[in-house]
Amino acid sequence: MTRIIVISDPHLSPTHGFFWDNWCRACEAVNRLAPDAVIVSGDLCINGPDSDAEVAFARRALDRLRPPVHAIPGNHDVGDEPPGQAADQIIDARRLQRWLSVFGADRFAFDAGNWRVLGINAQLLGSGLPQEGEQDAWLDGELGAGPLITGQLREGGGEGRETAPEARITSGGEFDPASSSQVGRSEDRPVRTQREHRGSENIIPGKHLEPFRAVGKQRDAVVRTVG
Repeated sequence: MTRIIVISDPHLSPTHGFFWDNWCRACEAVNRLAPDAVIVSGDLCINGPDSDAEVAFARRALDRLRPPVHAIPGNHDVGDEPPGQAADQIIDARRLQRWLSVFGADRFAFDAGNWRVLGINAQLLGSGLPQEGEQDAWLDGELGAGPLITGQLREGGGEGRETAPEARITSGGEFDPASSSQVGRSEDRPVRTQREHRGSENIIPGKHLEPFRAVGKQRDAVVRTVG
């Protein structure tokens, strides 16, 4: 059985260490569980759009994870997709290049057992940057075969929606692997999943992937095992 763990919104900074303890606990739990891969689904930084130091610090922090890691940026890393929440932190070529110069890529594709797992930079959607078209073409190529099933991944709340329980680490507690949920399979059909971020849609398709939620909140970190 292939296992993938998703970590969301660690919000790391070399100058504002509010969540560093959470990150260390999350890394310890992930390394103990030894999954086949780890996905970090955005917002690695607090103020990455305007800080070289934060982006570099977040990249170094990933070295604490022993399994293969695949990271995609969020609005706290490269700026928001238009119109965004803050007009002075919209994604642009300079902010995107800051991420790329450190992380090397803002999307991923990998095989994990019978899965094909894709992640994209949702901040590009509607940005009008040339990289948006490049990403669209790449995604079209990856999705070229097979029917798609649509589900949703949500970052943050989701009130009124039923979601599986998260495995949670808090500053005052221990990680309980028994509380992490094993997500169901869909035979060998590719699955198209939409990750909502304040109304935008990130498409993270893959085989055997059912909807789940990855949440990051203050004073805790959430780790999810999938597969």
